[in-house]
Amino acid sequence: MTIRRVAATAQPAALVRWSHKPDESEIAMAGKKIDRVRAQSALETVRENPVIAAVALAPAVVIFALVWWLAGPVWAILLLILAGAGVVFGGKFLK
Repeated sequence: MTIRRVAATAQPAALVRWSHKPDESEIAMAGKKIDRVRAQSALETVRENPVIAAVALAPAVVIFALVWWLAGPVWAILLLILAGAGVVFGGKFLK
């Protein structure tokens, strides 16, 4: 009998109302959790199949080697630092 009452009073998911509106800190926390999940998934992929990571990094390694050979080690290291900064700060600006 309890099951019938619960089933009879259950609302479809579209009609469910939340008791409060989430504020910005709760939304930011949810975003951080998603980033952690994505990072963990990426690490698991690299551990299970390192060939995927090697194929993904191959163009960057080739460009680094070409710059090292054509322009010298100083320019190659500078390019590496700029690319790293672009990845770190570019990801923050895109969000």
